[in-house]
Amino acid sequence: MSYISGAIAIPFTAVGNGTLTTNAGSTTVTVTANASTQAHDLIVLVVYAAADLTLAVDAGEGWQVLDVGWDSTNSFSVGMFVCVSARDGATRNGLTLPASAAWTAQNTSFRVVHRGVMRWNLAQMSRSTDWFNASASATALQIPAYRGAGKADQFYQGIELAGGGYNNGGTTTTVAGATNYNEHFDTGQVSPPHGVTLSSRSNLAQGTTNLYAAITRNLAVAKTNRGSVRGFVPIDGPLSIDGRRYGSSARRVA
Repeated sequence: MSYISGAIAIPFTAVGNGTLTTNAGSTTVTVTANASTQAHDLIVLVVYAAADLTLAVDAGEGWQVLDVGWDSTNSFSVGMFVCVSARDGATRNGLTLPASAAWTAQNTSFRVVHRGVMRWNLAQMSRSTDWFNASASATALQIPAYRGAGKADQFYQGIELAGGGYNNGGTTTTVAGATNYNEHFDTGQVSPPHGVTLSSRSNLAQGTTNLYAAITRNLAVAKTNRGSVRGFVPIDGPLSIDGRRYGSSARRVA
C-alpha cells in the first residue's frame, strides 16, 4: 500500500479543535487540546500576539516552531507551533512569552491513518521563505511561499499547514478558504481584538505546481496587522512486516 500515486491519499485524519484561549496581558499562553486527542497525535497551535513569538519558549509540552514571524515596527506576531502528543486528553502545557502581552491561541489535533507503522517526523519539518505580514487595513491574508520554491517535484508525504492572524478591531470577520485546503478554525473575539485561522491542504496530485508558491486568500472585511505562516510536517515509517512500504521520509513525488 502506498500513499504516493497519481492521486495522493491524505495519510492523516482531523481529530478536532481544542478550546480558544485568550488573554489581554500575560506571559503564559495556555493550551487546551481537543478531549479526543491521543498519544502520538500531532497538535497544531496558532498564536497571534502583541509580543515577539520568535522568542516564545516551550513550557513543557514539547512545542517546536513550525513557522513564525514578528513585525517589530507594528508590534504583532503570528506563530504556528507543533508537538507530538505524549498522552491522551485535553490538558496541555503551553508557551512562555518573553514579556506580558495580549495574545490569542487556538489549536487542533491530527492523527496518522496507520498509527502502528507511521509517525509524525518533526525533525524534517519545513517552513515558508518569509512569513506574510502587512499593517495597513486591507483584505489580503496571503499564504506565503515555501522555502525551496520551484521544487514541487520533491514533496514528502505529510501535512501542509497554513496559519494566520489579524487585528479585527473588535469586530470578528472570516477568512476565505484557499483552493484545495480544508479550514479547521477561523475565529476571533472582541478582547483582545484578534482573529486566528488554520487550514490544511486537502488535495494533492503528482505534477501539482503550487505546492511551494504563495497562495492568495482574502478576509471578508479589511483588517490591520495581518500575518500568515506556512509549514509542512512529514509523516514517515518503516516497511511493514510483510514487506509492503507504508511510507518513508525518503519517498517523493516524481
